[in-house]
Amino acid sequence: MGGDFPPTWIHSPDGHAVKAGDAEQSIFSGVDPALTAEAVKRLNWQGMRAFTERLACAPTDVPLAYVVATDDPALPPAVQEQWAAHCAHSVRLPSGHSPHLSHADEVAAFLAEAVARAATVAAHHGHAEPPGDRCSGRS
Repeated sequence: MGGDFPPTWIHSPDGHAVKAGDAEQSIFSGVDPALTAEAVKRLNWQGMRAFTERLACAPTDVPLAYVVATDDPALPPAVQEQWAAHCAHSVRLPSGHSPHLSHADEVAAFLAEAVARAATVAAHHGHAEPPGDRCSGRS
């Protein structure tokens, strides 16, 4: 993404992890307050590698899909749009960083469509299950 973590984020003493210090605003903005309170209680440290390493394994023959959260204060929507441009399908939701919580029905419908598309691809390629990835060696 480029840049640094927001100043409100907490770094672990060993420097190997971070945690949102303002999760209510940055991670759970727009989410029902009771659900936000429960989610914040469950937050844990996020390893730095999640932010710095490239994904070594990715589907090779499944149409990728991305949910752009247009009101996300944690991950700039412009960055999300760049990522979505590499996907076959995307949806834009007026959501903060957690559209799966604030717009659950819309995200579920989008995921159901993505699964249906993947199943169609698998059937087209003669797979009994969805296509594999570069790591498993399945094709």
